[in-house]
Amino acid sequence: MMLARRMQDAARRRAAQRYARWAERPTEARAVRYLDAAFGSAGESARFREVLAWLEDLGPTFSAGYVELLRQALRAAGGQEGADGAPSGAEPFPDPRSLVEALAVIADDDLESPPEDSDPDRCVIRAIVTGRIDAARDLSERLGASRLSAALRCHVLYLDGRIDEAILRLRALLEEASADADRDTFLIASHGLALIERHWGDPAASHSILSAALSVGQPGVVSSTFFGAMLHWAAVDAHDRGRYALRDALWRDGSSYAPGVGPLYGMGGDLVRAMVEEDPERFDRAAAEVIRARVERGYVIAALHTGVGALQRHAGPELFAAIAGIPAPRGSSPLSFLQPLAGALEAGRADEAGRILAALPAGFAPTSARMVAAAVRWWRGAARTGARRSSRGCWAPRATPPRRRSRACPGARRRSGCWRACSPTPRSRSAWG
Repeated sequence: MMLARRMQDAARRRAAQRYARWAERPTEARAVRYLDAAFGSAGESARFREVLAWLEDLGPTFSAGYVELLRQALRAAGGQEGADGAPSGAEPFPDPRSLVEALAVIADDDLESPPEDSDPDRCVIRAIVTGRIDAARDLSERLGASRLSAALRCHVLYLDGRIDEAILRLRALLEEASADADRDTFLIASHGLALIERHWGDPAASHSILSAALSVGQPGVVSSTFFGAMLHWAAVDAHDRGRYALRDALWRDGSSYAPGVGPLYGMGGDLVRAMVEEDPERFDRAAAEVIRARVERGYVIAALHTGVGALQRHAGPELFAAIAGIPAPRGSSPLSFLQPLAGALEAGRADEAGRILAALPAGFAPTSARMVAAAVRWWRGAARTGARRSSRGCWAPRATPPRRRSRACPGARRRSGCWRACSPTPRSRSAWG
């Protein structure tokens, strides 16, 4: 609560200062900076409407993408709900290229126009979202000195395979943002760090980060979709703990901030709808639809993360096909393992799947254990119904996978043929995948 109060107080002070600067000499840059600070503050509602009306009358130029995101956030906050309790009429996320110039101005109080090198067509945000890892690595070197730029660099480090370095830098960034009550950076860095820790590091640490981030209160315009994504993760976590009323409340709140299919993992209420589906066949179809919706929009990294999360819960032919349809990241990435692994799991090639998993960082072991457990459950069911035949896989046509004991079960070093069910049961699945 202390962190939330400090951030709220800082946001009020920042909004008052930025309004005074805008009133002294109205410009597009000063208007955008004020709107970003004042968003969600009840005490600023009259001045917020005044500045927004002025900007819309002016006709935004470089801030058009930001204003589009702001309008979506305001409409979502109005909250029309569907039959399942989630907001209806979800809108597509603005093209990330349309946000880069406004973000550059918001991050620097001295800028009155975007820097000349903020070319939207050479945007590191766009490169991250679309899985162009090599381009993102090169473009990240041109980023400025703001904390938002530092958060983007950390995302690039992670996608480039420098996971430990990304974790260390994100932790340092969280400490800085917390000390200075920098709400947007705190939430954006929390999203990245919680996701990395969840799949590649310490799941307990990821939940601690998530809890701190969700205690901040009202997010900013830029960080609102990240906040919504984390609420969606928490909704799935609540479902796995059997707390269904809390799940629905978190899902509803998350979808008010991030209703439409967004460019990063967790953005979009459709993810929750799929992940909480207990029937394996319905889950298979729903998860595949979530992945395809992101692929259609070019959100390669979100699609890959969705595949990683889904494969920990249930396996099935539709999900495997959707994962196979995700474009491969351009450049080396720790997420590049997903499609070869899914292909090996579908075909029952345990030796190949074991080699893929053994090559991943040690911190991935709990995640890989859940993936293998889901695949084993699927193969057992297929073997019982006779729906699956294979001469290649060591799992088929037997109803029970080999139970030879070794130190090589998922979660430690892996040896071919050892797929004993040592991973968590479905009810003890982790939070968001």
